[in-house]
Amino acid sequence: MTLHRIHQHHDARPPRQWTAHAACQDADPGLFFPFTWEDLPRQDHARRICQACPVQAACLDWALRTGEPEGMWGGTTPAERRLLRAPIPAGQDVTVSLRGGVGVEAPARGPRAAPASLEGQHEPV
Repeated sequence: MTLHRIHQHHDARPPRQWTAHAACQDADPGLFFPFTWEDLPRQDHARRICQACPVQAACLDWALRTGEPEGMWGGTTPAERRLLRAPIPAGQDVTVSLRGGVGVEAPARGPRAAPASLEGQHEPV
């Protein structure tokens, strides 16, 4: 009996079925793949495009499943996606809003604690 090794080719490019409907396809790629995440007005502009996109959820799902390390996908920065993929610490809740980013909540004591915001936290240069 002869065994043949089957090689699976993993194509890291986004699948065409949803990318054809992406709101960003005609936008400046520099908005989504900046040299630095310090330019908040450009980051906000990219996030607004993502928020209006009909395939935002599919885009974010693809970026999380493939471990995409660069760019804004589904309205999230690389740092926000790393937070989404990280194990959830005991006693904390992760809140995800496709409109407002990602946050971590501390255990509630009395009235429910407000989520910690990622605003002001940017990618290292």
